[in-house]
Amino acid sequence: MFARLGVKNKYVVNYPASFGFAYETHNQAATIAIPAGAHAGDLAVLCDWCYSNSGIPAAALPSGWTDAVTPRDNGANYRGAMYFKKIAAGEPGSNVTGMAGTNVYKTMFIFRPATPCSFASYAETSVISASNPSSRYVSNGMQAGVVMVPVGMQGVGISDTMTGWSSSYTHQGDEIVDNGKMRAVVRPNLAFGNDWTLDMGDAGVVNFQAIGVVKPA
Repeated sequence: MFARLGVKNKYVVNYPASFGFAYETHNQAATIAIPAGAHAGDLAVLCDWCYSNSGIPAAALPSGWTDAVTPRDNGANYRGAMYFKKIAAGEPGSNVTGMAGTNVYKTMFIFRPATPCSFASYAETSVISASNPSSRYVSNGMQAGVVMVPVGMQGVGISDTMTGWSSSYTHQGDEIVDNGKMRAVVRPNLAFGNDWTLDMGDAGVVNFQAIGVVKPA
């Protein structure tokens, strides 16, 4: 099946109409395993949040992955990032190495396209703040069938759960993961022409708020 036609660089192209949500997994370590049930050709999105008591955590884009958003650090002890890749044969069940530090939180999502394709970043926004971060906004001009991952990552030491997320991102049947320091919402198959705003009104020490949008390419 195919989505409605979109115009890109004056050429008419078709995009896959749908992604199926396949798996979610999380870990509190430098590594995280790709679910063994993932298939070659699936889209993997990895959210990575790290605190280090010895300074800014080192950036650690996993080999073969691409940044879905601009990584951010607070100039002291925290860094947040999001990456994506197309799963290759032999990779399901294998470990992926990201950031390492004193406290680490990772969540990985696996999506299965209805039609085999490659993937590319379509839109992204990210911010890190010592208090309540400003709302994040992305505009969807000419793309259908994209996968959006809004994520909020919270500093260690104040509260244990995220608060204040816009209700439009928590009450529409989306897959929601909340492991105490990271809250992520995944929404595949977004409609053509929709714009999206995310607001995480949190009171943690340091907060990273981002939206990554990945498209079939």
